[in-house]
Amino acid sequence: MEVYLGEEYCGTSRGRSVGNVLDTRMGEPPACSYLEKILSKNLELMERRLTDYLDERLRALQEHVDGKVALLAHLLQTHLLQSPGSPPPPPGMPLTRYDSGDRLSNGER
Repeated sequence: MEVYLGEEYCGTSRGRSVGNVLDTRMGEPPACSYLEKILSKNLELMERRLTDYLDERLRALQEHVDGKVALLAHLLQTHLLQSPGSPPPPPGMPLTRYDSGDRLSNGER
């Protein structure tokens, strides 16, 4: 019969009791402890690098979206909200109010 402690293979139980195999494996060997430390450090480093990468990508995406929103606001201000034929307002002027007179509704009448 093969014996496992967690995911670790402990050998076979032929010729000895399973309890003895498990008892000898309960004290963690130094090699396992060393490997666990190395893996833990590498995992933390990888997690930190992934977090930094995601933060950078999100920052770049936010800048891209902000640029598109600014461009859209500029287009709305200069083209759609102006009367046909009127000159564009000087920079820094607030948007003119636009009211079509229509009332918004949720679709129920």
